[in-house]
Amino acid sequence: MSSLKSWSSAAIAACTLAVAACQSDSSGGPGGGGATTFTTASVETGITTMSAFINVCSNDAGAIAADPASDCDPTVLEQMIALRRDPVLRGPFERFGLTSQRPADEMGSCGGRARYLDDYSHSNGTTTGTFAFENYCSVGDAGEQTTMNGQVTFKNVGTPSASGPITSRVEADSRDGITQTVRNASGQTLASQRIAFEGYRYDAGVPGGDPTASSPDELKSSEVRITNLVTNKTYRQKDYRISTYVLPSGGDRLTISGRGYRSDGSYFDVSTATAITTDDDGDFLGGQLEFKGKDSERAVLTLVPGDVLQGTMTVNGQPVTNVPRCR
Repeated sequence: MSSLKSWSSAAIAACTLAVAACQSDSSGGPGGGGATTFTTASVETGITTMSAFINVCSNDAGAIAADPASDCDPTVLEQMIALRRDPVLRGPFERFGLTSQRPADEMGSCGGRARYLDDYSHSNGTTTGTFAFENYCSVGDAGEQTTMNGQVTFKNVGTPSASGPITSRVEADSRDGITQTVRNASGQTLASQRIAFEGYRYDAGVPGGDPTASSPDELKSSEVRITNLVTNKTYRQKDYRISTYVLPSGGDRLTISGRGYRSDGSYFDVSTATAITTDDDGDFLGGQLEFKGKDSERAVLTLVPGDVLQGTMTVNGQPVTNVPRCR
C-alpha cells in the first residue's frame, strides 16, 4: 500500500471535519470563540455547502429528492479515495522507487503532466524535492475530466534496499495547495476545490509493507485548508491525527481525532466512534464519526454502506431529515 493512501486519508479527515461545523468561511481561527453550538437547523442549512465534501442524506420519508445531476459531481472525499489507489499519482508518497534517478514525467490521459522539478535530490535513501501537477488531466468512468494543478514540497526518508529505498517517513507541505477541477463531457464545471496543508508527517507502520493493526500507519498535520472554489468558502482544521491499516480482506480501517474551527473562532472535536472501513475496491462498509460541541451537544455522522460516499446524521439524538434521500 502506498503512503499516498495515508496522505489521502489526511485529506479525508480534513474534509470530514468540516461536515459538522457548518461555517461560512475560515477567516477566524482558534481565537477563544468557545465550543461550537450544534442544532439540527444549522446542519440542514449547511447541507448544500457540505455536499462538496460529503453527501449528508436521510432514509426518512420526508427526505428531499436527490438532484440526478449530483451523480456526476464527485465529492472531495470520493476523489481523494480514488486518487490514493492510482499508481500514477502517488508521486513523492511512493513507498518504493525514489532513487538518484529523477522519475520521468507522467502525462495525463487528457493532457498535462505530473513531474518532479529540478530541485529533486537523493542521498543514501532519502529524497527531497518538489512534485508538481501541471494541468494534469484524467478521465473518469462517466467521461468527466479532472484537472489538477499545484505543488508539494517533500522529504521522503528511506532506507536503501535491493528493491530501492524503502520509505519510513514522509514530511510534506503544500502551502499554496493543489487544485482539482471536475468538468463533465460538455465542459461544465461540476466541482472545483483547493486543498492546502502544512506540517504534514507520515510514519509507516510497516516500512515497505502493508500496515497492520499492531503497526498502523500514523500521520498528522498542523493545518489543512480546503477551499470550495465555486462558493469561495474555506474549511480549516488543525492538529489532527489519523491511524490506518489494511484489513485481511484487502480493505482499509481508519480512525481519526482532531479539532476544527468555525469562522467565529469556535471549535468542535471529532473522533471515530466506530472506525471507517472500506473493502478492497474502495467501497464503504461503515463507520461513525462523532462531533462534540458546547457542553454535551454532539452531532453524529453514520456512513451508509455502498460505493457512494454518504451518511445519515443526528444532532443531539435527533435525526437530520430535511436533506436529500440516500441513494
